[in-house]
Amino acid sequence: MKKEFGYNDYYRLFIFITFGIIFALNLVNINSWNFGIVGTLLPIWILLNYMVGAKKIPRGNRVYRTWIKIIGNFILFSALLYFIGGYTNLSYTVFHFFMIVSTTVLISPMAGVMTLALNFVIALRMVFSQEHILNSFIIHSYAYGGALVIGYFIRKEKARQRKLDHKIRELDALYKISKMIDYFPGTDEILDKITTIVAETIGAAMCLIMLYDEEQELLVAKAGYGVSEDAIKNFALRKNQGIEGEVVENSSRITCSEIGDLEIYRKIFHGKLETITVIPLYLKNKVIGTLSIYDVEDKHYTTEDIDLLDMMGSRIGMILENDKLYKQIHTKAIMDGLTGLYNHKQFYDRLKHEIQTAKKKEYQLYLLMIDIDRFKAFNDQYGHLVGDQVLVQIADTIKRSIRETDFAARYGGEEFAVILPNSDDETAVKVADRIRSNVKKTTETIEQLHGQDVEITVSIGISCYPDCSNDFVNLVDIADVRMYKGKAMGGDRIIA
Repeated sequence: MKKEFGYNDYYRLFIFITFGIIFALNLVNINSWNFGIVGTLLPIWILLNYMVGAKKIPRGNRVYRTWIKIIGNFILFSALLYFIGGYTNLSYTVFHFFMIVSTTVLISPMAGVMTLALNFVIALRMVFSQEHILNSFIIHSYAYGGALVIGYFIRKEKARQRKLDHKIRELDALYKISKMIDYFPGTDEILDKITTIVAETIGAAMCLIMLYDEEQELLVAKAGYGVSEDAIKNFALRKNQGIEGEVVENSSRITCSEIGDLEIYRKIFHGKLETITVIPLYLKNKVIGTLSIYDVEDKHYTTEDIDLLDMMGSRIGMILENDKLYKQIHTKAIMDGLTGLYNHKQFYDRLKHEIQTAKKKEYQLYLLMIDIDRFKAFNDQYGHLVGDQVLVQIADTIKRSIRETDFAARYGGEEFAVILPNSDDETAVKVADRIRSNVKKTTETIEQLHGQDVEITVSIGISCYPDCSNDFVNLVDIADVRMYKGKAMGGDRIIA
């Protein structure tokens, strides 16, 4: 990408042109130059204008940098003029022109007027020492007045351009964040990208997004820019703890200085912080987290910066809301609404995947098909509401009876399925028997069945990959046939 020519570049060019004109005007008396001192001052002058204009200097030091520019160039130019004999000719007027333009553009129009007045008083001594007083007076007045006008319009254009640049940055940041509203790669990945956009747009050293966990009652760091992964993992606050906790508690934006001494921040950020601005993140008018920007210097953000931060915060809230809705829809698409187990479609998707994994890793996989015995008659006697409670309790029993690596689903109606990856005959039978035994206790947890002469049992059929079949459909059919065989034998049986 082609590098744009910025105001610092133009100012350096202006300095070098001024320098060139002054030296050109004094070439006639080059024999009287003090080359030793001039040769020393030149590198200092070049280094000053290079270093002060460098982008590595933090934005918060802009005021100091401006004064260093003005005072440094005034002293060095004055010294150079003196040692090349430039105080008695037009080069002094060129120098004054440079100073008036510089103070007007870099500080303020009033500073430019004051510089003009000061230079005009100094110049009067030169004017009255010359033969053509009126001509000299007109030349100086024209030059100084022109410098002030030029400086004023440059400053005005610079302010307009800066405002335009800020608007472009604002629109670009909002566009990038808004694009993520319909993008669902995962909340953490989205938030990581957002913190980068926020920090780079605002010009902050660090940025952090924290979300409130209602179960833990903690504000937990989720994503950050300029912050180590360990800091993100270990940073959590209670309500009213830290600036972020206070923002969540009071639902209002806070900007605070001198936070480096606060222990909670010193421990995470190693005491490098100076200022922090935190805004609340909302989800349907409820505060769900915070967006924070941190700086290692005492930085004062503009009203436009804070407004932009608020706008980005509202977009983040929309992204989190959409992500929540997406997860709810996704959950409904893969889960059974009554039992909380995976549904029929997800079962087949998982079974195909597990068979491929078992084939690749060369281990056995077992499938359990489970059906509640005489469930239709039970529903006819006790009603479907009680029947639904039985389904929920059996689903919970199955979840408690299997390993974390196993997979349970509601196959349909009163039938369930369990996939046991990387297992063996003995383990599969043990899991099946544990489920069968625990299901019998279902009546103890359902109030409507207390004191009733009723027993709830299940029949379980077991098939194995690759011993029974390499095909997932056949694997289900074999387990299903064995399960129905157990039911035909009176139920409450395991057939493998």
